[in-house]
Amino acid sequence: MYILIIMKNKQNQCVAGLFLLALLLVSCSNNNSNKITEYYDAEKTKIKSVVEVIDSITQKGDTIKLLNGNAIYYYENGNIRIKCGFYKSFGIEKNQNSGVPSNGRDGEFLSYYENGNRKIEINYNKGRAIKLVGYYENGNLKSKEKFYDNSKIKSHINYSENGVIEDDKEFTKEGKVIILKEYSEAGNLVSETFMGDKNYRDVYEKKILIKREYLHLANKYYLDSVIHFNESSIITKRELYEKGFEDETTLKYILNYYPNGKIKQKEQYESYGEFSEQKLISMEKFDEE
Repeated sequence: MYILIIMKNKQNQCVAGLFLLALLLVSCSNNNSNKITEYYDAEKTKIKSVVEVIDSITQKGDTIKLLNGNAIYYYENGNIRIKCGFYKSFGIEKNQNSGVPSNGRDGEFLSYYENGNRKIEINYNKGRAIKLVGYYENGNLKSKEKFYDNSKIKSHINYSENGVIEDDKEFTKEGKVIILKEYSEAGNLVSETFMGDKNYRDVYEKKILIKREYLHLANKYYLDSVIHFNESSIITKRELYEKGFEDETTLKYILNYYPNGKIKQKEQYESYGEFSEQKLISMEKFDEE
């Protein structure tokens, strides 16, 4: 009885071993992934690209190759030009600049300059771009972008070649700019424009708000009014504009203020001549009390 049990266990082990071997063989036979290699020359000495593909059966029963997995594209000098991944991509829609299929990208997309320095980093999730980072050839940061789930740009930041921020934009899902920040050559904030229910532009000097320009939208943005501030953020002057010659805005009033907020002086202007030149037509002065 004891011997029979051992033999039975051995038989079970053998059966299990055969089943595992058969499973491995089936798994290997179903693994239909392979690579496609392109060359720059007929002698096949200079590799242009190596792309992983899989076979896919169409509804008509035809077998086609889909880009699926890693892909590497090379410069003629042998340096890597682009490394990226694909997820079941037909590879039909190609980027005009890189010549690399733009549909079905998945994972990390890395582009390089010919000298080997990194050029672009893009993160994808099954064809949808999530964020992008660009670099100058010297290695300094060039730009940053984030994307909405509809692939429209959500935010974009530009940098100068020496790595200083130049401007920063935020967009709606429809592609409209809602916030624009502009910076000086030293990287200090110069202006900040907001587009929404209230459209206005804040202007800074040495990081201090010196004026706010209110904008009116009618086919394009027009200057509606301007508020000037001192270093303590107290209003010192207000300018009021109206629509003038060829849709340009012209100055209508200037109001100067005392430190307590009361009007100090009111000036009225009017436009004249072919080019809507302006002249002062009245001035009123007010007591501080």
